[in-house]
Amino acid sequence: MQETKSIDLAHDDDFNQLYIVNEQLPHRIWQDVFLEIVKQFGAYALSGSFWYIGDFRAGGVVAAGGNVNESTPLSQKEWLGLHPNEIGQLIHPEDRLKMQSYVVYVAGKLAAMTDEQREQIKPYFIFRMQNASKEYTWRIMHYPKLVYTQLAPHYVMCMISNLIPVTKDLICTMYIDDHSNGKTTTFYCNEAEIELKTLESTIRFTARELEVLQHLAQGLISKEIAAKMDISKNTVENHKQNMFAKLGIRKLTELLAYAHRKSLIANHS
Repeated sequence: MQETKSIDLAHDDDFNQLYIVNEQLPHRIWQDVFLEIVKQFGAYALSGSFWYIGDFRAGGVVAAGGNVNESTPLSQKEWLGLHPNEIGQLIHPEDRLKMQSYVVYVAGKLAAMTDEQREQIKPYFIFRMQNASKEYTWRIMHYPKLVYTQLAPHYVMCMISNLIPVTKDLICTMYIDDHSNGKTTTFYCNEAEIELKTLESTIRFTARELEVLQHLAQGLISKEIAAKMDISKNTVENHKQNMFAKLGIRKLTELLAYAHRKSLIANHS
């Protein structure tokens, strides 16, 4: 996962191969694996969040909870036994094929890894899903825990939460945080051809943002930068906030660390 590469589109037949009932997998009780995580869910989950557990041996959902009744058109009882294709019917038609492709890609990558390596890979997905009123709303999904047996997926726990869009330009996207090699690299995929890319390599600052960045690196505050650039203090703050948004950060120290790592700051004697 260290290179940009294309992801094959996974149509229904490809997707269904993941969920063929596998009687060869040893029988395990889901509570033995997920009970502690389920207990923690109530303490930390946001409103509008729910979870479900899929059993690849059984080919469907074996447990669901959280705010599932308020977050989807189906009741908690109706989720039990649900096949992944049926869950897919709740996803926006424009996002469904991409989500299937993302899930198949991640499953294939993780199958080739050891348990220790899998712990270093954290995929999450942004997509649209029906709520209780059957309206499509933006969600974020991640896997609190995955269980593989004999290099085959056995159990998967999915947690899905409401996502309040901060922009009108949201599209269905997969992110993968790779924590191996002693650092975190974030890959993402959001285009029609489904190409996995390194997130940081796509970030571009404008000339004015870079100029503000140079002054910030020198320790100047917004008022001083505004005077040097002959612009308002609010404009300086806007440039700074735009850079924060592009990187998904909130702190100046994180911005400067990124700038140093990417050699964006000029040397001053």
